[in-house]
Amino acid sequence: MLALVGTHYHFRRVVPVALRPLFGKTEFWISLKTGSKSEARLSAMALHARTSALFRTARTMTDPAQNKPITKDDLLALVWI
Repeated sequence: MLALVGTHYHFRRVVPVALRPLFGKTEFWISLKTGSKSEARLSAMALHARTSALFRTARTMTDPAQNKPITKDDLLALVWI
């Protein structure tokens, strides 16, 4: 979801209830650092895809490349890659 806060757009994504203990939050709010709605929409689409992938990974709780459990820090790091 896009939200205009002041003069800049922000991306908001609710964390699924089952994953909230892992992330320690109920939603992600990320500044898109733009006042342009069209730019914000493009950025929000990319962030939606990334958070969807993040939630899928969190649900499986394994890293296929490492074949080991993913920690909370690993998941949070994925958000900023």
